[in-house]
Amino acid sequence: MSDKEVELISKAQVPKNRGKLSKEEFDIDLKEEKVVCPEGNTTDKYSKSKDAQGERTKTFVFPKEVCDSCPRRNECTNAKNTGRTIRVGSNEEYLQKARQRQKTKEFQEIYNKRRPPVERKIAELIHHGLRKTRYRGVRKSRLQALFTGTAVNLKRIFKEQQAKKINFGIPEAISALT
Repeated sequence: MSDKEVELISKAQVPKNRGKLSKEEFDIDLKEEKVVCPEGNTTDKYSKSKDAQGERTKTFVFPKEVCDSCPRRNECTNAKNTGRTIRVGSNEEYLQKARQRQKTKEFQEIYNKRRPPVERKIAELIHHGLRKTRYRGVRKSRLQALFTGTAVNLKRIFKEQQAKKINFGIPEAISALT
């Protein structure tokens, strides 16, 4: 999207919290191809591999000796044979920029204006059973999704009717849906 000069308004995925120091606490320098840990130790040793989606990644590995002598080792890693590893994907540069941007007030204002209606509606659909289908087969599953969407839309129409004190008859309600 950056090639097309399109600005995305979305939160970047935060690294999973596994009870250890997060990847965000490490200084990852993509141009110099090195990683600096919170204690100031640096590594430039990495191996290339592919992740589950086939994307190229680099896995930076801190030497075992460095991690063994580190006072924060228990907060950082459980690795027995190596030191701490940090995996960097092909989109790491974009993720770093997006994570920095999402901390700004400007981003929060824009994001909070756009996000709530859609997120609430998705949550409501899930609440009404759209996370898992009750039936087998694509046709029955699609039918369940249509019924759930119809029920949620009818619920919204009736709430608006109550709020505005408008009396719809059945024909008017049906024509409003179509």
